[in-house]
Parts: sequence; structure tokens; C-alpha cells
Amino acid sequence: MSTINLTGLNYDQNFDTLANSGEPSNVLPLGWFFLETGNNANETYGISDGSSNSGNTYSYGSTDSTDRAFGTLLSGSLNSMIGAGFTNNSGSTVTGLDISYQGEQWRLGTSDRTTPDRLDFQYSLDATSLNSGTWVDVDSLDFTPPITTGDVGAKNGNENAVEIANTISELEIEDGETFWIRWTDFNASGADDGLGIDDFSLTLLDGEVIVDEPGEDEDTEPEIPPEPEITKIHTIQGEGMASPLVDEIVTIEAIVVGDFQSFDDNTGSNLRGFYVQEEDSDIDDNSLTSEGLFIFDDNFGVDVNVGDLVRVTGTVAEFTSGSSSLTQLRSVSDVTVVSENNALPTPVEVSFPLNNPNDLEAFEGMLITIPNTLSVTEHFQLGRFGQVVLSSDGDTNQPDTDGRLDQFTQFNAPSVDGFSAYQEELAKRRIVVDDGLTVQNPDPIINGREEMPLSPTNTLRGGDTVMGLTGILDDRFGASNIGNYRIQPTAPIDFQATNSRPTEVPDVGGRLKVASFNVLNYFNGDGAGDFSGSEQRGADNPEEFERQRDKIISAIVGLDADVVGLVEIENDGYGNDSAIQDLIDGLNAVEGEGTYAFVDPGTPTLGLDAIAVGFIYKTNSVKVADESSVAILETGAFDPVNVARHRVPLAVTFEELATGEQFTAVNNHFKSKGSSGLSDENDPNFDQGDGQGFWNDTRTQASQDLANWLATNPTGINDSDVVILGDLNAYAQEDPITTLENAGYQNLVPQSSYSFVFDGQWGTLDYALATGSIRNQVTGATKWHINADEPNALDYNTNFKSENQVISLYDDSPFRSSDHDPVIVGLNLSSSVPDTGSSGGGSGFTPPIIPPVQTPDTSTPPRNSLIERVLTFSENNVQILYIPLTGRPGDPTGLGFWKNAITENNISYSPFNGDTLANFPEEQRIGYQNIINDFAASSEIVRLFGQNDSLFAINLVYSNAFNRPAEEEGLNYWNNALEIGDVTLANLALEISLGAIGSDVSILSNKVVSAELFLERLQSLGMSSRYVGEEAEVIASEFLSSVGNTIATQSEIDNVINRLPVM
Repeated sequence: MSTINLTGLNYDQNFDTLANSGEPSNVLPLGWFFLETGNNANETYGISDGSSNSGNTYSYGSTDSTDRAFGTLLSGSLNSMIGAGFTNNSGSTVTGLDISYQGEQWRLGTSDRTTPDRLDFQYSLDATSLNSGTWVDVDSLDFTPPITTGDVGAKNGNENAVEIANTISELEIEDGETFWIRWTDFNASGADDGLGIDDFSLTLLDGEVIVDEPGEDEDTEPEIPPEPEITKIHTIQGEGMASPLVDEIVTIEAIVVGDFQSFDDNTGSNLRGFYVQEEDSDIDDNSLTSEGLFIFDDNFGVDVNVGDLVRVTGTVAEFTSGSSSLTQLRSVSDVTVVSENNALPTPVEVSFPLNNPNDLEAFEGMLITIPNTLSVTEHFQLGRFGQVVLSSDGDTNQPDTDGRLDQFTQFNAPSVDGFSAYQEELAKRRIVVDDGLTVQNPDPIINGREEMPLSPTNTLRGGDTVMGLTGILDDRFGASNIGNYRIQPTAPIDFQATNSRPTEVPDVGGRLKVASFNVLNYFNGDGAGDFSGSEQRGADNPEEFERQRDKIISAIVGLDADVVGLVEIENDGYGNDSAIQDLIDGLNAVEGEGTYAFVDPGTPTLGLDAIAVGFIYKTNSVKVADESSVAILETGAFDPVNVARHRVPLAVTFEELATGEQFTAVNNHFKSKGSSGLSDENDPNFDQGDGQGFWNDTRTQASQDLANWLATNPTGINDSDVVILGDLNAYAQEDPITTLENAGYQNLVPQSSYSFVFDGQWGTLDYALATGSIRNQVTGATKWHINADEPNALDYNTNFKSENQVISLYDDSPFRSSDHDPVIVGLNLSSSVPDTGSSGGGSGFTPPIIPPVQTPDTSTPPRNSLIERVLTFSENNVQILYIPLTGRPGDPTGLGFWKNAITENNISYSPFNGDTLANFPEEQRIGYQNIINDFAASSEIVRLFGQNDSLFAINLVYSNAFNRPAEEEGLNYWNNALEIGDVTLANLALEISLGAIGSDVSILSNKVVSAELFLERLQSLGMSSRYVGEEAEVIASEFLSSVGNTIATQSEIDNVINRLPVM
């Protein structure tokens, strides 16, 4: 077999001569080989972009692209190994091999695995082929793919790549001897990942080159080489994205601003080079050219330090990785330290958000400072690669959020154009900060808080901040979701604990607490410690399970909820060995025997998926209601055999032991947003590019089916108090959520709340939505942010951690017990609270509390604090003046005017406290009447009511406030009151509103809240100036007339705002 003849010290191979189209091939670079075994073994390799799942040797790359990688995909019928043979003809004895390459993942074979796939690296000093001789493992040169979860199928290996490098030392390869290297595909059971190698580089180390010595009788004088011509770095960089001098040999002279060489204990782990920058006096006046450059010295042997003035000769090259391309010098032939301890060039100040992410190319390789405060928006790769994604404030920030990136559809209605534009804006706010290493799973993980390594007690949470970040602007390992550029720090980073850990669950009040908690594949090994089953998820072995179990139990105990809806519990039944029984056993071991129990639906399993939803509850506070049935939905979108599989919903009516009050909780887990192999772009479930991901159509249908089912009282209890819980896999403005809202369910948690982070963008997938009847019994609702904010390096897993980190990165606290934050709701159940979101009960008439001749109505049940707040005349609520008279939300200018007037007259009137005008002090009563008279005399009110008679005025007020005309009794009452002078037209609207009962209360309160939300959204968008004039008033009035049994959603409000005229 022909081996590669090494006459120099360096060898590179990019595999771009592999076939890139057509039929399978056997053409390989000289000295490279592959060997296949198994029933399907052949003598050719396939050509793939990762879409093929057949076992084979492959030339991987994008379709028809000449940029190739050499790789394999192992299967039960074909095993493959790849490698090369070399002959040392360098003229010296080789004592070490410096090897680097880029590992690329071109296919994810499965997201359900117990151990990761990998390419095992080995070398041999006595082999004559890939399957002969003695082979030595070098684990540090193994390639483990970066993606192990998510959508199965083809991946872009250039974007899912890992740079791997290390040195094999203590060798003795004499001149003329051969050595071999190979990669064997270690296949995790069922994994079938497509893995390849690219940009392979080999350097022979420590060999003394043999040269001819001149004879003693030769009289020679040493030649003094001429001074090299110095090329300025801005000339090398040029104005474009790549250097105009690629492949040219140049000499530069500049200051070392970042030292990332492989010396001391970091051999093979650092970037194997250093960054240099022109002195301030040598920069040009072209803002498009960078003054910085990376020197890939590849262990050349000269140790440099920051502040050294160095002279370097090498070849200009572009190092491509992912979507990045870094201009560098490689094949270095000379490094000379000219002087030491020089002043560093002035760091360039780069402010975020950027005008264009590509603007950073002008600072590639330079020392920069970002003056802005940056927030941690993602730390998914913190444990694996030491990197963190940061983001600045920007135009896409939403009210009540911090500097993190929000999911588009958390705050915006789905839109193809809107989503695309939004992602472009996010790219301007985002930058990666790295750790200056190429090693996977670094120990320690240096990017914790306050310049200290990561640990369970020194975390790095989403929303933590850093200000004045300084480092080298690097251009490597780019991807569409993180951009091309990153900061390589030159000093420890002082991350501040801006987002404090919530050590206790937030107080939501109430006698009862109800929670929803995604327990992230709680599988107990079939109860017998067997974690190797084909359906096994979560923990890989008993040790991991115990760690997971302790954290989950800690979290549930901390929640202290009376009812907990579990998501992603193993669907293995309800027997003694089941996962849910195991969880109950663990909780009761901590909290006391019999404290918790689970709901048994009376079926062997809950649907056909490997995971299910479930309920656990505290037996001393609630029980499953007598005369009720535990209900499940297995039809329509929830048919278990449906390819777009949702988990089967579980509905349970619980009864509070202390009061006998009942409510129904429904636990859900909708289909996720990944493709799951869906490739038909015409399928309505295909990603429409509007921000909702795959399978939105079936999630929307699931919401409709769920609402229809719940309307039938499936548990057999005729009580409208219902709370929908669970992971709905949709953000707050997406179709599945608005479908439930349109069906009468109200989202109990603010829109700015989040429970999950994906691609560095935050939003909520986990919900508590309530019917109108139970909404007024809710005392509070929130998320307990113990998981999404925390790095996954702090979870229970032991893989991708060093032996030390298995211990040092773990504790049994609730933090990072899962990847979703739990939702918790407080309830004070009462059967006497009126419905704020459903119809009925508003057709009767009760005389109002005012005028003074009337007495407070005591026949109607008490309203809760929400209704009292919105149906009160005070400086905090001027909307109660606007809505019944104008039918529209008050505008910012008018609201401010009337608020000041009420404040100056010290007026606060609440019918719920039994207030009557007669009880007001004389000064307040006069002030009250003057305000009402002035408001009713405004030009808008005169225009609306005109010269019409009293009956028209009364019906218009009823229509504006309650969406209906006055009933005959009310019409006659108010008409008579006007005629005899007990009430004026000015007082009429307010008194009708404050005397509302039944569903009129619900409708008017929904209008008031919707009006407040409209004004808040208008002001947060900076669009208050568009809510001026008659045309805008008509549009706003049409909007408010559509509000009835439910509060307007943000998507509805945004549609109205977009219709307002541009001034």
C-alpha cells in the first residue's frame, strides 16, 4: 500500500478531491484508505449530505459542493474504518506527532440514546494496513458529535463541527520508518450518526534535521540574510470578508494582544497560536480593514507573551469552520521576539446592537471593548465548549424583560415577514464569548460568576450581565443561530449575578397551590435498575438516576404544591415498579409516609408514547372528587396512533378537603416543534417560517379538540372551574394558545414570563390557563425560575464531564433539575364568585348604588379584587369614564388630564365599599360632579350623543359598556331618573357602569383591562402619536366593541395598533 511520503515537517489534507456527485467512488487522496466489514461491505464510498441513513463510508458535504469531509455511518450490516499511512522521510527521528482536524456531524441518527456516538482515534507504529499491527488509543483525538438531541436527520457538518487537536509524544520513528492512523466508528446503540473528518493537519515534532556540514578545509563566510519586507496587517486583511493575499508568504511585525499558544499544561487545548495587532502608529485610515491577525504557529516553538513586539513569517490562509472564515498566518517559518513589555494598541470600542453583523469583519483579530451591558442569553454549550452567548438591549426588547433575546411569537403574532425581520434584528444584538480553548468538556469551566469557575454554588444564570467586556474578536465556529464572531477573553470575565437564584418558590397566596412541572424524562429503569431498554430516556444508569431523582424530589418539595401536574414521566403504568410510584416513594420518604399520592387513570398506560403526563397530590389537602371520573382524551388530534403524536391529556376533578370546593385540572403535553422527519413542504404541519415551527397545525387542532372536550364536563362534574396545565410547546402568541384564549381560557401568567430557552431565545411553553369562573379565585400565578436560567452543565448527567466534574458540578438542589421552569398557581376556591369570562346572568336589572336615593345592592355576590379595581372611579382608573361614553380606550393625553383632575379633587369612589355620593364630603362631591360635567361636555361626547333623546343615550351607554341594549326595566328606570332630575346625562354612564351585575360585570371589566393593555402596548411600541383624531378613535371603538367574554389577546391588540393611521 502506498503511504504518504513525509519529506517535510507538515502535512495537510482537506479531502476536497473526494467525489462530490454521481455514483459511489473509490478515489481517495494518496495514502488514505477505508476498510469495510459486514454483509453490505463494498469497495466504494457513498456521496451524501447527511440525508442517507444507510451504513456506509461517505464523502460528506453539501450537495455538489467541492468542500468534502471523509466519514462513516455505522449500521448493523456495515462497519467502516478510515485512516492513512505515513513514511517518515524527513531526515530526522520523529519523537512526537502534532495532530489536528475538524470533526463534522452530518447526520443525527436518533435523539433517544444512552451513550453518544463517536469516532475513535488510534495510531500504530507497526501496522501495514488499517487492520494489521498493534494500535494505541488516543482518547483526546476522538470525535464526539456536538448534537445528541433534537430533530433526527441531515445536519450541516460545517456548522456542527468541533476542532480537535492534541500531541502524541514519547515516540521514536526513525527516518524511513512508517506509522499509521485510523478512526473507527464506535456506534451507540441505535445512534447511526453520520460523522466525518476534515482539514486534517499533521506536524512532525522534535526531529533534528540532518544537514551536510561544510568541510574543514572550506573557507566559508556566513551569509547574512536581508531584512524581510514587512507587510502591514491591514493589507493582508483587505476590505472584504477574506484576505486578498491568500497563499502568499508574508512577514508581519506587530504587538501580541492575545496569547493562546499550546504551552505548559494546556498542550493541545489552546488555539495553538496568538493574536497580533498593529501599533497605533501603524494603522491605516480605512475603517473597513482590520489591524489584527491570528498567527497559527502550530507549536512552532517560540513562546510569546502579551506585549511582545514580534516579527512573524508565514503563509496567508483562511481558516474556515462552520460559517466562519478567519484570516491567519499558518505554515509559520519564523517567529522572532523583537522587544517585550510594549504598550498594547488601544482597544477598539464596538457598541451593540450593530448596524450589521458583518461590520465586525473590520475588527477581526483585534483587541476590542464592548461598552454596553450584555446579558447571558444562552449557556447551552458552556459545559461542552466553554462558550456563552451574550446579547445587548435593542429595539426587539419587550416591556418587563431584560437584555436577553425573546422568542418572536412570545410577543408577536406569527408572521413570515415579521419573523425573518426579527431574526435579522436579533443577530445585531448577539455575540459569543469563548474560553480560548479547543478542548471539549473543559475542566474547570472558567466562565462562572465574578471571575470564578462554574460550580453548583457559583452558577451563571440567564440574565446575568457583564459590562465593558474586553477581548479578541475572533471569527471561528460560526453558525446561523450564534453568528460568525466571538470574543476570546484575555482576562477572567466579571459576570455579575444580575438574575439572582430564587431559593424559595414565589408566594402566590391562596389556600391551595397547583403546579405544572416538566420532569425531563423521569425514567426509573423499569424499576429494576435496567436502563438499557429501547424506550429508555433520561438517566443512562442507576448512578445518574439517583442524581436525577434527588434533584426532582428537591424541586417538588420546594414547590410545596397541593396538586402537581407532571410532564415527561415514564409511561410504564402505575404498579409498584412504575416511575410515578417511585417518585411518590421518594417524596414520602422525605415528607412523611402518605403525604403524596398519584392519580391512577385506570388504564395500563396513558397512550402509546414512551412518556406521559400525570398528577400527584397532597392527601391532607385535596382528594379526587367523589362522584367524578378520571378522564382521558384519545380521539382527534390526541389519537395515540396519530403520527403527529400528542401525549394523551388527563383531566381530574379535585376537591378541597377543608371546604368541599372543587376544580378540574387538565394536564397536557403537545407535540414539539421539531421536524420529526417531516419533509413534505406542502404538509400544513411543515414549518411555515412564521415563527411557530413544525406541527403547528396539529397543535392548534389539539387546542380546539381539548376545549371542545372540556366543554362536555368529561369528569362528570358540572363545574366550570377548569385550569389547563402543561407543556403546550407553543409560545404565547401562537395559534394553539390564542385558540384556547378564544375558547374562554385566560393565561394566568404574564406574557413577559418565560419557562424555556431555545437557541438563546426565551419564552414560555408551560402554562396555566383558566376559565373565567375560576379566574376570580386565583390569588397569584408565576414561574419558579430554577431550571431554564441554569447551565445544563449543572444537571444530573455524568457524561461529557471529567471524573472530577461528576462530583464538583453536582448537588441535589432543585436548580437545573429539568430544562423547563415549573408553573405555580394560588387558589382560594369559592362557589360564590361570579364568572369574569363566560356568558350569562346579565339580563336582569338592579337599581344602581348611586344616585344617593338608591341603596347598595346586597343581593349580588361579592366581587374579587380584580373586578373592584377595574370598576372603581379614581385617579388609577379613568377608563371607567371613557368606555361607557365613548366606547373606546382613553388616549394617553386625555387620561393624563382627567387623572390629574381626579387627583386634585381627592376623589376615590368604589361601589364595592358601599360608597355613595351622599357620603362624600361637600368639597369632594362638588369636585366629582364638576369632573363628570366637564367630561360629558367634551366635543367628542357632544358629537357622539348629539341632539338625540334620552332613550338613545341610555342604549348607547349600555351598548358601549355591556355590548347590548338596555332591558325594558332598566331603560324605563333611567329615562324616568333623567326626566325628574335624579341623574344628569353627565352622571348617567358612570352610574350605569358602577351598578353592573352578573355578566355585565364580566364584560365591562374585560373591556377595562383590554383598554389598559391596549394603552400599555401602544406606549411600549412608541406609537402613542398614532392614537389621535377621529379615524383612530373609530378604529379603537370597533376594537373595544369586540371585547366581551374574554380579555383581548396581544395579537388582537397588535392588529388594531397596526390599523391606526400614520401621522
